Amino acid sequence: MRRVASFVAASLMFGVCLLLPTSAWANNYISLAWGDEATSLVWRPGNSATAIGSFVGAPVVVPGDSGERTAYIRNDGPTTAKAVVEIVNVTKSANGTSVNHELDSLIHLTWHVAGESHDMTWRSAIEAGNPTWAVAFTVAQGEVFDVTAGYFFPVDATGGRNCGHPSHALSFDVRVTLSEDIPHPTPPGVDVETGGVETDRVLPVVWPGLVALLTVSAGLWLTSVWFRNQRLARLKAR
Repeated sequence: MRRVASFVAASLMFGVCLLLPTSAWANNYISLAWGDEATSLVWRPGNSATAIGSFVGAPVVVPGDSGERTAYIRNDGPTTAKAVVEIVNVTKSANGTSVNHELDSLIHLTWHVAGESHDMTWRSAIEAGNPTWAVAFTVAQGEVFDVTAGYFFPVDATGGRNCGHPSHALSFDVRVTLSEDIPHPTPPGVDVETGGVETDRVLPVVWPGLVALLTVSAGLWLTSVWFRNQRLARLKAR
């Protein structure tokens, strides 16, 4: 396994935002590749496979700039897999005498996964918890799917300058996990397509009960009629 060092830090000096690496991961993860090369996740029944990564490098941006990267992941397990994609470890950390405390409320984190697109400020993403967001879906054996993450610095941003001091650091990671797709058994009498009750499965159970209920009701009615006739006969005999 390769040790992952993924980074995103931010500093703003005279209107320039510098993104730098900040986070590291343990050896039980592989690095999530960004670009055309697909990350191969080989999982086995009972064991998952995980890749984690973020932007690597130090792009310099100014208000109005944005950037994004796409990672491709291939299911190299034995069968269809359950994929879970998460935005994790969204953090803000001080660097020495940082003064640009509002930086996390200015820069936005964006991502697009499985047909869903999201956009929130770093501060909102931090407040959302860890993971910030997650989605699960199935992936056929050998299928490749993509995950796109990015950032943008609003063109009308006026704050965030570090005024010559070290900047606060902003970081995030994307975590992708593949594991066995274990289907949930369908309860008897439930239509898989609609979730409703199947008539042909219910009627064999319901009809005996209806017959019994009708039989008891008819018996009670006949008994009441017999007792009524007996009483009328006694009254006439008098």
